[in-house]
Amino acid sequence: MAIKKNEKITETVSEKRVKPEVLAKEETPKKVRVSKRRQKLPADMLVECQNMTMGKLIYKSTRQNGYMIVWSNPGDIEEIELSELVSMRNSQIRFFTQNWIGIDDPEVVEYLGIGKYYEGVPAFEDYESIFFQPIDDMKVTIANLPKGAKKTLGIKAAEMINDGTIDSMKTVKYLCEAFDLMIDE
Repeated sequence: MAIKKNEKITETVSEKRVKPEVLAKEETPKKVRVSKRRQKLPADMLVECQNMTMGKLIYKSTRQNGYMIVWSNPGDIEEIELSELVSMRNSQIRFFTQNWIGIDDPEVVEYLGIGKYYEGVPAFEDYESIFFQPIDDMKVTIANLPKGAKKTLGIKAAEMINDGTIDSMKTVKYLCEAFDLMIDE
């Protein structure tokens, strides 16, 4: 239907009014995003970093030309400046994703944002205890480890099988399957 120029359009105001109680119920509160502030840590703070591999580990800095850190043995601890760890995270993230180094300080782990790489990963000193868990628990623990930690654990398992520390046939059979180990009889 077309409207002519002379016609007036009128609406009753009462049809458009809404009670205040209805408005309050229908409105959804706005979500306020609270940013989590990272704690400030001094860049020159020294952080103990442990070699979590079963061999020698070398880190070559991309930040400082010629700077190198060498962990000669499994479990060795070297102190590294926090600023260098930030550089390591940015340029050579595999040190964290593959669990080549371990950091025990939870503030530093949070500051670097690397906590997700260490979830479920036991301390280097606790690797041996994994092999003495019940088989079902051991399977779950090993299945949840990152690739780098599995590799280290596989090397440790082979050493412990060869020297006779692990002698349960059920455990040996499982570890050989899990880590693709060959045993000489």
